[in-house]
Order: sequence, then structure tokens, then C-alpha cells
Amino acid sequence: MVKIMEKLTTLSADSTLLYKCTTKTKRLFFFASVLALTACGGGSDGGVARSNAQTPTPTPLPTVTAEPTPTATPAPATPIPTLPPVPDPVIPLTLPSAIEVGSTADQLNVTWEPSNAQEYRVVYWQGDETPSEYLTTGASFSAAVDDGQYSVLVEAYDELGNSVFSPVMTTEVAQ
Repeated sequence: MVKIMEKLTTLSADSTLLYKCTTKTKRLFFFASVLALTACGGGSDGGVARSNAQTPTPTPLPTVTAEPTPTATPAPATPIPTLPPVPDPVIPLTLPSAIEVGSTADQLNVTWEPSNAQEYRVVYWQGDETPSEYLTTGASFSAAVDDGQYSVLVEAYDELGNSVFSPVMTTEVAQ
């Protein structure tokens, strides 16, 4: 008979015998364990070997669908340029038409047909005097003045501050 374990001559602290296993002994023990499990059918059916035993079909587990984890969309490697805003179409400012300069007893009168301007400025002066001006949104202007020859121009403004000038016109004011 083969010695599986050799008895040691010393005792442990609690007085149990210590056994020494050699490599040959370990291999033999493993082989014997495998042989014993195979002979009894693997040990899961109580030691009864069955030759025609059908393996039961396992019941499939329900599929668990995990919610996808939201991830941040990475920024593009090169930034997408933004387009400049499209400006509103600018309608060219036009001069008022049919400008008429006249006078009546000590009064200067200027009238015109309105244009696409937001505001008008009437500038008038006599000889070398400092010009006077009048702002209006209407299409006419009147001012009490002394006798003499007057120069007049009309300036039209749009909402952007652009302006156009009429040619200088002259009129004689008399009493």
C-alpha cells in the first residue's frame, strides 16, 4: 500500500499530529478526488449515476435593459464660425422734391414735398450773417425776418443720421 501522508514526529501546540504531504502525495490525492467525483456522477445528484438523464432546459432570465447614460457632446475640434448679422436693406436717402422758397410781408416761407427722411433742417441767412436753423418733421417752415435777400437750404436726415442737402436757393423779403 502507498503511503499518502507521513506522520511527523512532532506535535503542534494543541497536541494534534502534523502530517507532511509530498508532491507525489498531492498528485495522488487530486487524482483520487477526480476519480471519486466522476464515479458518482459529479456529486450533484446524490451519488446516483444516470445514463439516460436529460438535462433540464434552463429558464431564460428576463432581459434587463439599462438606460443609456447621457454623455455630453464634445465641442468640435475647430469652432464653427458665426455669420455676421444681415443688415436691413438701407434705402438711400432722397432730397425732398418741389422745394419752394418765397416771402410775404416780413416773412420767409419754405415748403417742400416730403421724402423718405425722418427729419428736416432748414438753414437760412442774410448776407454775411450767422445762419439760423430750424428742425422739423413737417414739410414747411415760416419765420419772421427783416427785409433783404435770404439764402436758404433744406437738409434731410434719416434715422441713421445720414443727410443730404438741397442746393442753396435765394429769395427777396420786402414789406
